[in-house]
Amino acid sequence: MRVQWPVEVKIEPQQAAGVYELKLRAREEYIIPDGLVADVDIEAPDGSRNSLALEASSGWLRTLVETSQDGLYHAHIKISAQSHATEIVDVDLGRFSMLGVYRAAPGVEQGSTVTPDKEVAEQDLTTNKINWKLVGVVIVVVNLTLLLLLVSGWWFLKRKREAAELDIDDEEFSA
Repeated sequence: MRVQWPVEVKIEPQQAAGVYELKLRAREEYIIPDGLVADVDIEAPDGSRNSLALEASSGWLRTLVETSQDGLYHAHIKISAQSHATEIVDVDLGRFSMLGVYRAAPGVEQGSTVTPDKEVAEQDLTTNKINWKLVGVVIVVVNLTLLLLLVSGWWFLKRKREAAELDIDDEEFSA
């Protein structure tokens, strides 16, 4: 991801899942690179926030962001620098998103991270979900069955009434 403001922002995924390199570099046409100061806060999916320390390297301010939770992480970036007109420029660059990936602690099996209470709660959640397609199919089938019964009953009564009227007419002619 690249953002073009008075500062160039790059967020590059690394080899390991959930690890990103965040880099900032002043764009010389807008601000003086030597005086660039950045404040970067990382907000985890659970709402906790941490400030990151940036290191200068090859004209870039760099840091590694390592995620430890599943979900979306947000980097809130604010910069302060000196413009070519010798004014101090403060810019809030806003939020930049990164996808966090949960990694179990070394030596811990993946299956052992869920307690039996959590497994029961997860099973309850999956069994309480309503399958709306199935509900719709059941409603349609019940309505069609009722309609078929009503039509069959009406047809049966009509035939019975017609047969009774025929019997009465036959008796009148034969007498």
